[in-house]
Amino acid sequence: LESIAKTLIENNVKYAGITDHVEFSMEPLPYVLTKLKVRNLEIDKLNEVYQGKLRLLKAVEISSPHLYKREVEKLEELELDYIMGSIHKLKRNAKTKEEQQEVYNTYYNDMIEMIKAGNIDVIGHIDYIRKYYNNDLSNINQICEIMALLHDKNIVMEINSSASRRIGYGCFPSIEKIAIYSHYNSEVTIGTDAHAVEELTDNLELPYKYSEILNLTPVVFDKRKKLKI
Repeated sequence: LESIAKTLIENNVKYAGITDHVEFSMEPLPYVLTKLKVRNLEIDKLNEVYQGKLRLLKAVEISSPHLYKREVEKLEELELDYIMGSIHKLKRNAKTKEEQQEVYNTYYNDMIEMIKAGNIDVIGHIDYIRKYYNNDLSNINQICEIMALLHDKNIVMEINSSASRRIGYGCFPSIEKIAIYSHYNSEVTIGTDAHAVEELTDNLELPYKYSEILNLTPVVFDKRKKLKI
């Protein structure tokens, strides 16, 4: 965490979410709570050391949180700044267009159920499925339903630049989906989905550029309340 903090300060980043992945299908709740409590103490120490230069936010990215409602509720005791929900589980080797279309439909239907369940603040990498399939077989009706539900549930969409390093171009989600989002919502979170220190600011300017083009406002969170930056 200290090397993360120093790298962010060197790159003039004022806010950053430390958004650990939580996989309740593989990690028991007591383990998750313990590791996050330890991490949060480390974040508190660094926020004190770097006060005025950097604010690290306490966050988690939960895979399919709608399937683990009891566990998600228990995370309330951690006083997190935000909870991100993402869909990671999907079939990654469908061959025919028909099979791939079914994978897309399932992926976005799962996302709709996740949003309906609520209790998240941010939705992560909406079209992450593009990492595994070159053809975008998204159903426009599903995408519009997702964007409308995000508005209704007061959930903010993440734009992250990791598509540039994972598939060679753009952001997750694509600028076309961000444009649809902008008809329903005005706020986004910005990130790089970094899994290593050297990825922390990788192509960070791109999601900001997309946000500016589409008149979207970047926000951060403080104890699950939005703050404009």
